[in-house]
Amino acid sequence: MAGVEAVLGCTLQDVERRGGWDALIDDAWKPIAHARQARVLAGEPQSGELRVVSTSGEPKWLHMSLQPVRDPGTHAVTGIVGSAYDITTRK
Repeated sequence: MAGVEAVLGCTLQDVERRGGWDALIDDAWKPIAHARQARVLAGEPQSGELRVVSTSGEPKWLHMSLQPVRDPGTHAVTGIVGSAYDITTRK
């Protein structure tokens, strides 16, 4: 088991079936996550901590790094690429 499965106990397909990443974000952290997403979509890279909840209900802490993906011709933001590291044991 690796990646999303190891940390959150679900596959990427499970995440989509649950309604996307938002369904795994701790409710108290959703405003922070939404603000970061808006800033990335506006073209600003973002990084920071985020509290999520695994499919078993276990709270987890992630350090996220998000980068905007731009269309090479128009430079418009067309997506987001990111990485996340489980930092639960440090918290």
